[in-house]
Amino acid sequence: ASCRSPFSCSQARRFCEPLQLLPRRGHFSGFQIALPHAVFTFAVAGVCSSLCRTRREVRASRLRRRQRRVVVSRAGGSETAAADACFFDAWAAWLEEDLVSQLGLQEECLPPHLAHRKVPPPPKKPSASEASISAKVWVGKGEDSPIRRLRYVLVSSGEELQAFNAVLYPAYSRGPQPVFGVDVLSFNGHRRLLFGVDWAPMFPGEDYAEAYIAPHISPVRERFNEIRIDPSGKIYGELPEFFSPYMFFSRPDGDQALLEGSELWKVFTEYADRYRAVL
Repeated sequence: ASCRSPFSCSQARRFCEPLQLLPRRGHFSGFQIALPHAVFTFAVAGVCSSLCRTRREVRASRLRRRQRRVVVSRAGGSETAAADACFFDAWAAWLEEDLVSQLGLQEECLPPHLAHRKVPPPPKKPSASEASISAKVWVGKGEDSPIRRLRYVLVSSGEELQAFNAVLYPAYSRGPQPVFGVDVLSFNGHRRLLFGVDWAPMFPGEDYAEAYIAPHISPVRERFNEIRIDPSGKIYGELPEFFSPYMFFSRPDGDQALLEGSELWKVFTEYADRYRAVL
């Protein structure tokens, strides 16, 4: 398998080799994992917060949990935890603690080799960092769920590569709705950063994009236009089939641009929140 993510580069390919990519369309599929239907035989019910807790208490609890993750990884109390920590852990945590809970999804029980694995450095680069790859998948709880599947992948390989990739598939009952996808990558000690989020269209053409995508996310794109750039045609081609004209693409400078609360973080969460609202 090779890395097909439009936001990846050749450096990321060795981390994808142990993973079988989904045999589907290439929506943000750089780190997608093939998950046969036979895998989905057991499900872990989501645990909801107590209804008596206020929204402020819930958010405070989430913040404390995120801070504890960072403290554990930086303090060196656990070498394994520190090695597995990803620069984009907060992005994955937001999906779990905000989006998953609001959509009422349940987590699938993945085989250990799909849920987490280590990838040794290639023979030609023995000094490179070992890569840690982790994945999670959620599905809708019933036929009325607006979501068919949500999955994310985190890749951590020291300064060489940090990556977060997530895809949210709508339920068939919602009609030809677009697919939400996000890729955030950091290379060479945060010296090269890539950010992309989109509502990938189900059908090519301007008519579909104007009907299903533009009314919902074009205001966000316009509001943050100063930090957006047009992706190169070398990556997508002149008429990209799997990406909308409203994809938000950026090559920020410095790791601060991809921390929780940054402008690009706001773009990511607004694209996701508006997608949830539409479904």
